[in-house]
Amino acid sequence: MTQRTIVDDLGRVLAGGAAALKKALSPPLKAGDTGPSVLSLQQSLNRVGAALIEDSIFGTRTKAAVAAFQRDHGVRPARGAGTVDEATWDALRLGGRATASAVPGQGSTESWAAMPAQRRADFRTLGYTAATWRSKTPPLAGLLPYALLSEKQRAAATRLGYTRESWRANRDTTAGTAAKGFAAEEAAAKRKAGARVLPAKYVGSLRAKAMIAAEFGADVDIQLAKVHLLTEAEMKKAYEGYYGAGSYTPINGFTVKPDIYLNNSSIWAGTTVHESLHVQEHGTWDAFAYQPTSAFGEGATTILTELVMTRHEQPVTHHPYAAEVALVRKMNTHAGLDKMRAAYFQGATGDYRTGVTGGLKPGTTWAQFRALVDAGALAAAQARLK
Repeated sequence: MTQRTIVDDLGRVLAGGAAALKKALSPPLKAGDTGPSVLSLQQSLNRVGAALIEDSIFGTRTKAAVAAFQRDHGVRPARGAGTVDEATWDALRLGGRATASAVPGQGSTESWAAMPAQRRADFRTLGYTAATWRSKTPPLAGLLPYALLSEKQRAAATRLGYTRESWRANRDTTAGTAAKGFAAEEAAAKRKAGARVLPAKYVGSLRAKAMIAAEFGADVDIQLAKVHLLTEAEMKKAYEGYYGAGSYTPINGFTVKPDIYLNNSSIWAGTTVHESLHVQEHGTWDAFAYQPTSAFGEGATTILTELVMTRHEQPVTHHPYAAEVALVRKMNTHAGLDKMRAAYFQGATGDYRTGVTGGLKPGTTWAQFRALVDAGALAAAQARLK
């Protein structure tokens, strides 16, 4: 691999004036290159919807994203599609809309009737009908900023393969010449951790972020988690490095923001969603839900994980923290899921606690209820709720 840096190029050409400066900021790149210039390329591609992992490595998915961008913008580099020349950098700096479509769905050649039922339902949620699909009449939702979409519309867009970034840039994942979106990126590139990769059958971090954003993006600005896929021995070492010798028992994963650590011998499809949700937790919720014990936190996170997975038609094959989930579900019958969400993402723990306290049986105080939870007597605590 060739290591290139913009600083090196700048040092040689600074005296050459504006043209040389521009050339230094537009280094030729190809598959196999690494370094800051490749990182800048990946960041530029992501701003127009490529959903690449920003790892500074010009791999197969970066090459595919470059080639898709070039086809979509009419750039034909002399060294062939997928290599980066000055014209490619110029097109990336201009940003703007992909030429394939101006509104999501407009670039598709699919037949409405022949489209899979769920895909058709998702486009219908975005405002299309059979008639407007045939006439390529854009629905109102397609013209809206991503932030103004309803939760159902964001969920539909996510299932169709859009990210917040690709929607904003009008890069249509249904157009044959456009970037494929995060699902293909995750399946083909996978997130590397040392010599291992996250298998494609699992939800990866990019897709997890998009799924969580589709459901809870109105609550908080969703952050991308950094994934480490480890063996059992490596999990033990990493965990005890944070929490002390002898503290580890086998687990699917754990989070130390913004990093999530996954056990490659026991993760399930939704582990990355679960741990990515932990990254989004408000500091006030952390103090409320994890000190001194984690029953509230793990129960709430598992509930939100299953909600996200179900709404995005992903299989829920693992049901961890059964006692914690049962307790928090009972708490939510009094406080409500919305208040739990506000506490989880925004730190509104006072309102949530008030709602739960109102559901305690006569003669039980919050302090007594919390003492049972912290002692691990979750069934007894649940029995104190009406």
